[in-house]
Amino acid sequence: MLDVLREKLSEADRTKRELNRAMDHEIGGWRYQLTSRADKAHSAIWTLVEKGLPSGSEMELFNAAGREDIERAKAELMAAIDAADNPEDKRHQRMLDYRYYHHWDIEAKPAGRGDAAAISLNKSAKKQSGGENQAPFFVATLAAFRRVYDLGRRDDPQNLGLVVMDEAFSKLSGDRIDDCLALARNFGLQLIMAFPEDRLPTMFQHADTVVQCRVERSYDEDTEQIQNIENWVVRVEGSRLAELME
Repeated sequence: MLDVLREKLSEADRTKRELNRAMDHEIGGWRYQLTSRADKAHSAIWTLVEKGLPSGSEMELFNAAGREDIERAKAELMAAIDAADNPEDKRHQRMLDYRYYHHWDIEAKPAGRGDAAAISLNKSAKKQSGGENQAPFFVATLAAFRRVYDLGRRDDPQNLGLVVMDEAFSKLSGDRIDDCLALARNFGLQLIMAFPEDRLPTMFQHADTVVQCRVERSYDEDTEQIQNIENWVVRVEGSRLAELME
């Protein structure tokens, strides 16, 4: 169990590094990076993860405090294993789930200012606008999809790289939208995005095809109840729409 836990934690660290490499792009004047720190609630088992499980002779190399930490970690790990089949024991179940061994955050830094302090989104989310909070979410999401679709080949990707997004970029400003869509294009992703008409002037510039969907309802004059619903779908090529909006 300890080897599995160590492997999963190492894999999580590799994933973070890969996502951060993909996310290292300027978006609306900012750069975003994932950060993590060990959860102190699991400090005892972290001791075993980092130092390994010593044998009797190896245990003598540790001082009294070190031996006590290791014995406590072993006891907690065994208790978690014994309670693994008990769905009510959430605390011990989390000890066996590597996803609970870190506190995760996204940090933002002004692009081109290496001396600027990073801003924690966990701490500052309530103080920022909707667009400032939404941008790192989309950057991380696009980076995650890139990692899923990336087959490690140097030639052109052999898959669709399809990403479906509802209410796409609903709170972002135009420059952030441009940067996010450019990032998706660089990643080789194809986006299918649903967005309101007021976003059309910004979004259509990045679209090959735009499909307008409308719903028309007719009501009974006396009861005001809906009598009929008609759905209208109109497809317009991106190039043609650009001509119409000039």
